Amino acid sequence: MLRGREAAAIDARMREEGLSGEERRKEPSRNGRHGPWARLAAGLLSLALLGAATAPRAPAAGPQSVEVRSARLEEGRAGFALRLELDRVAPFRAYMLADPPRAVLEFPRLEWRAPLPAPRAAGGLARALSAAPAGAGGARLTVALSRPARIVSAGYPEGGGGFELLLRALPGAAPAQPADAPPPAPRPAPPPLVVIDPGHGGADPGAVRGDVLEKDLALAFARELRDALRRDGRVRVAMTRDEDVFLGLRERVRIAAAAGAAAFVSIHVNTVESGDASGASVHTLSESASDEEAAALAAFENRADLPGGDELEGEGDDVARALIDLARRRAQARSRELAEALLRGLGRAAPILPGRAHRFAGFRVLKSPSMASALVELGFMSNPDDLRNLSDPAWRRRAARAMAAALGDWAERRARAPAFAPPPAEARAAAPGYRQ
Repeated sequence: MLRGREAAAIDARMREEGLSGEERRKEPSRNGRHGPWARLAAGLLSLALLGAATAPRAPAAGPQSVEVRSARLEEGRAGFALRLELDRVAPFRAYMLADPPRAVLEFPRLEWRAPLPAPRAAGGLARALSAAPAGAGGARLTVALSRPARIVSAGYPEGGGGFELLLRALPGAAPAQPADAPPPAPRPAPPPLVVIDPGHGGADPGAVRGDVLEKDLALAFARELRDALRRDGRVRVAMTRDEDVFLGLRERVRIAAAAGAAAFVSIHVNTVESGDASGASVHTLSESASDEEAAALAAFENRADLPGGDELEGEGDDVARALIDLARRRAQARSRELAEALLRGLGRAAPILPGRAHRFAGFRVLKSPSMASALVELGFMSNPDDLRNLSDPAWRRRAARAMAAALGDWAERRARAPAFAPPPAEARAAAPGYRQ
């Protein structure tokens, strides 16, 4: 009698030949004339079939890889559709990952021949696409996202090999920063702002020589300097006034400080009642005047302001006053550097006041602690040669170009030097007598 496993193998073989178990049992009786020899032959045949059934078979050839023929990305404002053209339908897995947000497609057998599409929509949901092997013969496609999203659908909506993945950003999702992305490069600082202040104006004519008024000469030169600075391009430029209007001294300083000026350059023209003084000079702030002439000039220029006294009045907070005084001393140091640069520039195009071109006095318009400040006297209206130059547009253009180049050089040196800060807002608030 055959063992159970052998019988089962025979039954399997017979089923392949189309015979049932009952018909097998009847087969010897139909051939009964063979007797025991027939039964012996049947047994040998069974053993042979059993060996064939249990012998190892060569492994069947695996399925061929699916080929990606094309890939395209269709982007919208809040989502995208990724469409793949495959040569046939293939199993897949689609899922989302977080931190940073990504959408992932995995195909167990995939041959990627098409180029990966690149996201083009500025601020769109898709940030970048990448493909990598996954398992034996598979591939993984990862879409880096700009913010969290969800899978709307994934599959073969039209049958065949047209695969489609639809994603939409989650409502209110904030943009995400990829974990491996480098930090954004800091924005370069804008060029420093130079505010040009044409002296006097409106009802205040400044110095007068015949029918020539200081306010007109100052405004004409300030416009030339503004245009020259714009052409130079190393600083930004603004003006306190560009027409014949009156501005108080504190208002001029307030305009420059509110604009965030790095330098305040006030343009004036000098005069004397007697003598033949000539040449340009630059003045910066000092509590004590460098000479009697500087003190007298400061007193004359300060009359252009409304009545009111010094910028720091009243008791205030001692600490706040100390902070403001410290900031002002730092601003004065920067103002001296600015004055030296202006004198170097003016010296290339204009005569300089001999012996005392850089002078100091208590000019109220130079008292801001938040910026470098200088007052430029372009020459003397009382000197015929200086007055001729000041009235000549060609001379003004040459002198303005020289000053603009000097200011550009000053700005480049300033960018390499440590910055100084104005007194903090809380210090200014604590000193009730402080006025910018």
